[in-house]
Amino acid sequence: MAITIATAFGNGALAPLLGEISSEFGVSFTALGALISAFGIARLIIDLPAGGLIDRLSSHPLFYSGALLVITGVSVSALAPIYPLLFAGRVIEGSGASVAGAAAQAYVAREAPEEARGQMLGTISAAQMVGGFLSPAIVGLVASFAGWRFGLLTTIVPSLLAVTLVKLYVKHGDGKLPRPKNVLGLRGFIYTPGRLAIVNLMTVALTFPIFGFKAVLYPVYGTQGLQLEPALVGLAISISTLMRFPIAIVAGALSDRFGRVRVYVPSAIFMGLVSVLVSQAGDAATYVLFGLAFGLGGGAVPMVTSMVVDRSPRDRVGVALGTHAFIRDIGVVLTPLLLGLSIDGIGYGASAFGLLGFACLSATLAIVAGDASPNHRNIRSQTT
Repeated sequence: MAITIATAFGNGALAPLLGEISSEFGVSFTALGALISAFGIARLIIDLPAGGLIDRLSSHPLFYSGALLVITGVSVSALAPIYPLLFAGRVIEGSGASVAGAAAQAYVAREAPEEARGQMLGTISAAQMVGGFLSPAIVGLVASFAGWRFGLLTTIVPSLLAVTLVKLYVKHGDGKLPRPKNVLGLRGFIYTPGRLAIVNLMTVALTFPIFGFKAVLYPVYGTQGLQLEPALVGLAISISTLMRFPIAIVAGALSDRFGRVRVYVPSAIFMGLVSVLVSQAGDAATYVLFGLAFGLGGGAVPMVTSMVVDRSPRDRVGVALGTHAFIRDIGVVLTPLLLGLSIDGIGYGASAFGLLGFACLSATLAIVAGDASPNHRNIRSQTT
C-alpha cells in the first residue's frame, strides 16, 4: 500500500501547479495536457515489459528500481529551466511509478483470497486515493509559499518512506510462486483473450471521465476558468479524493457479494454526470461541492482491476495487468491531449458532455463483458 500511495502522490502533484507552470513557461492548455500525459507516455512504454517481469521476478527488485527512477525524475522536473526538461523528468518519474505500482498491484492480487479479491483490490485503489488526497493539498500548500518547484520536490518524500517500509515489512512470498512457462514473442508480454479485451476497452473509455476530470477539467477550470488559488484547487481535489477512499473499499466488498458490473455501471455514469455539473460551477463553493460529488462515483476504479484479475490465470496475472495497464495508458496519454485541444476549441461545457459520453460507453462495454467474479460464477453454476 505504501508503494501505491507514493506513486499516486507523484501522479497527482501537477494538478495545483498547472497555473504557475503555464505562467512561467508560457505554454497553452494543449502543452499542459502533454505534460500531464508524460506520466502516461512513460507507463505506455513500460507497462508490457513490466508485466512480463512481474511474472518472472520477486517484487522487491521492482519496488526499489521503480523508486529510484521516481526520485530521479522528480529531481529533473523540479530543476528544469525549460519546458522540455520538465517534460522529460515527468517521463522518467512515470517510468518508475509504472514499475513499482504494477508490482504492488500484482503482489496483492496474488496474495488475496479469491472470495475477498474485490475488497483487497478495493483497498489498493483506496491507497491510490490516499496518495491522490494528500498530494494536491500538500503540494499546493508548499507551492503557495515556496513556488511550484519546491512543491514538486515534496513528492520525493513518500517514495523514500515507501521503500523503507517495503524493506522492513513486506515478505518475499511471491518469489515462491510458480512462474509461467516459456512464452515466445509478444505472447510473453500480452494477455487479453476474449472478453478480457472488452474489459480493457471499457477501461480506455473510463479513462476519459476519470483522468480527464481530475487531471485536466477540474484543476484547469479551477485555476484558469475561476481564477482560484493553487492551495484552494489542491484542497478541492483532495476533498474529492477523500470521498472516494471509503467508497472504493465498500464498493470492492459489495462487488464480491453482488457482482462487479452492478457496482461499476452506476458509478461510471455518475462520474460522467459530475463533469457536466462542474463545468457549470460559477464560484468556489459550487466548484468544491461538485468536486465532492465526484468522489461518490469512486466505486468504478477498483472494479476494473478486479475484473481483469477475475479473468486471468494466477501465473499470468502480471502479464494480464501489464496488458491492461498498457491499454489503459493509451487513454491516459490521449485524454489530456484531446481534452486540452477540446477546451481550447469548444470550451469547458461541451468538453464536459464529451466526458459524459465516454462514461456511458464504458458502462455499456461493462454490460457486454459480463461478470466473472468468483461469487457470480458460483451462483451461475448452482443454477445450471
